Amino acid sequence: MRFNRPTYMNNIQLFKINNVLILAFAILGGIGLNRILGLWANPTTHVLGLLVGISLFVGIIIKPEVAIWGLVILRSIAGPFMQATTVFPGALNINISGILNLLVIFAGMYYIVTKKVNLLELPISKPYSLFMAICFATTLIAPDKITAIRYCVRFLSYFMLYVVTITVLQNKKQIVNLIHIIFLSAIIPLSVGFYQFFMGTGSMAISSFNRIFATFGHPVPYGFYLMLLLVIAIVLFLYYSNIGPQKIGWGIICLAMGASLLQTFTRGAWIGLIIALIVIGFRYKRVWVFLPLLLIALVALITSISERLADISEPISEQSSSLSWRVNLWKEAFPMIKSNPIGNGLGSFVLYSSLKIKDQLSGAHNVYLRLAMETGLLGLGAYLWLMFALGKEAIKNYISLSDGYFKMLNLGFISILAAYVIASIGDNHLEYIAFQWYFWLFAGIVEAGKRIEFRSLINE
Repeated sequence: MRFNRPTYMNNIQLFKINNVLILAFAILGGIGLNRILGLWANPTTHVLGLLVGISLFVGIIIKPEVAIWGLVILRSIAGPFMQATTVFPGALNINISGILNLLVIFAGMYYIVTKKVNLLELPISKPYSLFMAICFATTLIAPDKITAIRYCVRFLSYFMLYVVTITVLQNKKQIVNLIHIIFLSAIIPLSVGFYQFFMGTGSMAISSFNRIFATFGHPVPYGFYLMLLLVIAIVLFLYYSNIGPQKIGWGIICLAMGASLLQTFTRGAWIGLIIALIVIGFRYKRVWVFLPLLLIALVALITSISERLADISEPISEQSSSLSWRVNLWKEAFPMIKSNPIGNGLGSFVLYSSLKIKDQLSGAHNVYLRLAMETGLLGLGAYLWLMFALGKEAIKNYISLSDGYFKMLNLGFISILAAYVIASIGDNHLEYIAFQWYFWLFAGIVEAGKRIEFRSLINE
């Protein structure tokens, strides 16, 4: 057999010192992850846990985008397991969700260094950097510094997911495939949710309604997750003008997610969807005609919806009213903001609040008041700047883009952002990790779409 030196040398590359170190790191990382998850003592899961751990570390180092997409998919199907499974009990109390956040940060930093990403070119880098700097600074005054650091890690992971998404997506096909993967990953939550609906096994902890929560552990984050994906499905349904497999497919997805959203009985997500549809109506005027007719039909035909909305109109003096206890929560925030305008530290609202809802201390149910109380007026200002920068960039992209698919994704994100900003007045959106991941994932997708079209125009 004739000796082929180039082929031989290419094979030798596999044993270069860098690759050996990567493999060693992956093996050690896999063993370590396997060990802290407690799988080491269980022979039946030891091999599987080791393989998963090695794959995760190899993926992050060699192919970060694949690992990131895997983590994004896992967010929608393994939420309760991630939140409930503690791998570092005690003072740190780090669960699997926290470990995944750290892995995303590691993947983002690794990708930034290896791909030489210029963060200053990103439209939200300045407001996000300022917001993160203030968050880290307030950990010094936080009553529970571990909790404050945990929130900082969580917020930083969102930005890293945004950065990796923009960097990884290099062509339209990748974006289309990623959108399909995201919706395929929703099959499991939707199936579990429908099972809870038909079997009557949803959550009835707060009311007599059978509120489905699927794989999310609670109806509220599941409701906002559905709201976000439903808006994207609606704009893609509208994008395809001709009746065909794609339009029919997106129509079926809209019906399935819409029915599931109703069964979560999450009023904030309902309101968010209405806001998003109003924004979409600026492009498709027929939505403004269809929306009120749909709302009237739903309230008239489904009595549980009107019952769920009933307590909003109760007097504020009535403690049973959700508006009442929200107003009482907000009243507690104002004196704390006034007494310490530089902030009290991330995670401090629940600790300083004396108001209990259903015998439990509750979050502020207002993102802006919470941030003003915890990160100070500067932190709130940085966050508002961040939201403004996101909206400004998305609107600019929508106006300037010529690719219809990218244009519709931007319209969908603008609608989601409007719903998010307004619904944040009455909910704890910063606590819904899965929702935040998908929100920042789509923020990265629409920014990547703009860059892809810009590069294609230059190359023409």
